[in-house]
Amino acid sequence: MSSLEKQIGGNHYKKFKIQPIEFIILNNLNFLEGNVVKYVCRYRFKDGLRDLEKAKHYIEMLIEFRDRCREEMSSIEFNSANNLESLEAEVIERIWFYSKTKDIEDLEIALECIDKLIEEYKCSKNF
Repeated sequence: MSSLEKQIGGNHYKKFKIQPIEFIILNNLNFLEGNVVKYVCRYRFKDGLRDLEKAKHYIEMLIEFRDRCREEMSSIEFNSANNLESLEAEVIERIWFYSKTKDIEDLEIALECIDKLIEEYKCSKNF
């Protein structure tokens, strides 16, 4: 099954011939830009005014951060500042590494960590 055929929490993206995520990825849009696309596309099918307000907020952030777009922060700095636990920190680190190297192994390790986090969460909530 294609990842685009799977949707967690609803079916609003399946209504599109070309899903927003495809447009975002194929055009290398950053997180803020991608979220604008996502929320503008889905507002009629999901959260209405709230989604439009989110899209507006992301545009405001794009304006605010436009001069900082070339700055960088390491995953170590981020993880340390936010006191992330080891599995959470590993996911962030692997995604950060992947963004630099495009080494699929980093994504595979991130997936393994997410699976462990899911299992830990389920155990803690008695699923």
